[in-house]
Amino acid sequence: MAKSPHLRPGRHARPECAGSVVFAVYAPIGTDPVLSRHPRAVQPAIGAHPLVKALREVAAHGVNVSALIDLYEDCTWLVEIPAGRPLKASIVSAWKQDMSQPQALAGFLQRVHARFPRSTPVLAIEGHGGAFLPDIDFNRLTPASTTRNESTNPPSELHWTHNGGGATFGSGSDPSLPVNSPILPVNSPILPVNSPILPAGHLPMSTWAVGEALRQAAAAKVPRPALVHFNNCFNASFELLHTLAPWTEVAAGYANYDFYTAGASYPAVFQWLAGRSGTTALELARKFVEVNGDTIRATPGQP
Repeated sequence: MAKSPHLRPGRHARPECAGSVVFAVYAPIGTDPVLSRHPRAVQPAIGAHPLVKALREVAAHGVNVSALIDLYEDCTWLVEIPAGRPLKASIVSAWKQDMSQPQALAGFLQRVHARFPRSTPVLAIEGHGGAFLPDIDFNRLTPASTTRNESTNPPSELHWTHNGGGATFGSGSDPSLPVNSPILPVNSPILPVNSPILPAGHLPMSTWAVGEALRQAAAAKVPRPALVHFNNCFNASFELLHTLAPWTEVAAGYANYDFYTAGASYPAVFQWLAGRSGTTALELARKFVEVNGDTIRATPGQP
C-alpha cells in the first residue's frame, strides 16, 4: 500500500484530522449526456465510468475517496473507496438528487465526514461552470411579476410572443416592441438556455448555492475543506472566490475554458502528493491545475 497522502495543516485544520485528506468529488453532470458519456458515445455503467475508474486509481495511492455522481437519465450515485483498497469500492444509488441545491452538496460533505471523520476534505466540483451565477427565488416568479413592466408610468403589461427567431417581449398594444425582461438573468443556473458553445441544458449551481453549501456543512461540524478545485470552465471569478473565502483554505479554478477530462488527471496529483511531506494546500492546488493542463494539452484539439 502506498504512503497515505498528508497535507501540512492549515490555519483552520482540526487536530484530530492530523493533516490526512479525503478526496471528495461532487459531479453534477446529470443534465448533460455529453459529459455523462465522456469520452464515449454510449454511457457506461457507473462501475465502468471513467471518473469512477480514475477515483479507484486515486484510492490506490493511499487516499480515501468519496464521490456523489449524478448521471444523465440515471441515478445519482454515492461512491466510497477506502484508501489502498480500490477493489473494495462501495457504489450505491442515492436515487436522484437535485444537484443544484446547496443541501445536496452540504449533505454529501456531512456524509464524507461521517465516513472518514479523521480526514480533512479536498473537494473537487465537476461539470460545467459559468463564472458568477445568480440564484433565483421561485416564490417571486408569479404571473404578475412575469407580465407587468414596472419601469413604465403607469406600469404596462408585458406580452410574450414567439416567432421564427425565438421568443420576444413586447409592451402595451404592440407586442413587437422589445423591452428588457424583468426576471431572466443572462446566466441562469436553473433556466435552460440555448448556447452555441456549451452542450448543457442548465448550469449546475449558483454562486450563492456553493457558498451556502459550505456554510451549512461547517454549521454541521464538517471540517473546512483544505482545497476546493473547480474542475470546470470560467470559475476563477472574483465573485466566486470571495463567496468561498470564509469556508475553505484555498480555491483553484480556471479563468477560461477547461475541457472535461472525467478525472483523468487526479491519479497523478495524488501520486505526487503521496511521495511528498509538508505539502501545503496552496501547493496541492497548483498541482491540480498544472496536471490538469498537462492532461488537456496531451489531447489533440482541446482548448
